[in-house]
Amino acid sequence: MKKLTYSGLIDKLYRDNEYSLPKKKIKLLLEQISKSMVDELNNNQTSIVLDLGTLTVYKTKQKKFINPKTKQESIVSPSQKIVFKPYGKLKTKTGKK
Repeated sequence: MKKLTYSGLIDKLYRDNEYSLPKKKIKLLLEQISKSMVDELNNNQTSIVLDLGTLTVYKTKQKKFINPKTKQESIVSPSQKIVFKPYGKLKTKTGKK
């Protein structure tokens, strides 16, 4: 699996764009999109990206953890995680089920 970095995404969009946008404008556009998504997640706990999927914030519970080597018991603090659920169109386009 090849990972796509932020700068790699900017480069790919720059090479593939039909509108001759400069890299700086592409970077600003991506920054604005990600800022909008973060703001939406902070306000509503859910962000819908049309034709792609849904990002949802959920809270994990506090858990007990036992280190198998030392047998020492620890507590894992509750935290927040983000989950992406792709829409059917995206799954169809990528060939994933």
